[in-house]
Amino acid sequence: MDECAEDVNLCENGQCLNVPGGYRCECEIGFTHTPNSKTCQDIDECTFQNICIFGTCHNIPGMFHCVCDDGYELDRTGGNCTDVDECLDPVSCVNGHCENTAGSYQCNCPIDFELNPTGIGCVVEYNTLCPGG
Repeated sequence: MDECAEDVNLCENGQCLNVPGGYRCECEIGFTHTPNSKTCQDIDECTFQNICIFGTCHNIPGMFHCVCDDGYELDRTGGNCTDVDECLDPVSCVNGHCENTAGSYQCNCPIDFELNPTGIGCVVEYNTLCPGG
């Protein structure tokens, strides 16, 4: 008897293979067969170690998706988040020295300059512009 030919709904997310006395499922990538090999179930990749480091893992059928924390972006694999080097952006820390940090950056201002109110650049100190006052 060929169960695979009789019931085309067998082995959702996999391929049904007829074997003597029954059938078994060969599952698609991202799915695994149940202990009896009769159905395929989703693998929750978010339970694996080293998935979506510096981000949040969201399991979806057959795969997963990473949402990175602020200051991080997906790497080439799509499975982890890496630090964004904000200092590569020319508007980060105008007139100052930019220092990249994990998930952010720090703007260090030279003598006679101070951090502007937004914290993204250096401006001349007020006392330097108006000596004595």
